[in-house]
Amino acid sequence: MYKLVALDIDGTLLNSQKQLTSRVCAAIKSAKQQGVKVVLASGRPLEGMLATAKILGLDGINDFILPFNGSLIIKPVSKEILHSAILTGKDAIKLKQLADNLGVNI
Repeated sequence: MYKLVALDIDGTLLNSQKQLTSRVCAAIKSAKQQGVKVVLASGRPLEGMLATAKILGLDGINDFILPFNGSLIIKPVSKEILHSAILTGKDAIKLKQLADNLGVNI
């Protein structure tokens, strides 16, 4: 049995019309009822995730959200940051140099 499922919003939970279907909502509800922790993870900022979290019932005191491609872990109710892994400008420059040296894109 799964203990935690992290789901992207765009292209995963939302259909091509950018809507949540009743099937998706039912699946999330069922997973939660079975004791699975369901977490939203997205490249979106927190504010772009809160409406979806609310609709899915993932905005409670024991829930958390991973915005900005997982660089933050935030409690949606209090906006408390549980973890932050933000890259600095210096980090970005080093990564770009490394990618150039390896001949890959970032």
